[in-house]
Amino acid sequence: MTTPAILHLDFADGAFNEYRMREDKVEFRSGEGAWLTLQTADLRLHFLLHTPVADWLRKQSANAEIARRKWLISSPGATSESLDSSERISLSDC
Repeated sequence: MTTPAILHLDFADGAFNEYRMREDKVEFRSGEGAWLTLQTADLRLHFLLHTPVADWLRKQSANAEIARRKWLISSPGATSESLDSSERISLSDC
């Protein structure tokens, strides 16, 4: 299992937020708090407001697609249907 990529956002007052993609969810925590799953409405708002979180999610999604394509190219006989849905990152609900 790979370590999830984490986006760390620092604020002027020393506070910070972190975001990570884990399985098919986007999770958030403030400071050292517990990880919470972002709801679709929260994700949609990030994309509507063009936040750094939305930019990071786009990059993560693009990286996952590149990795998926490399896997398909390097695996003889593989098809996109060969991938388990947990290996795909879809932001289509946003």
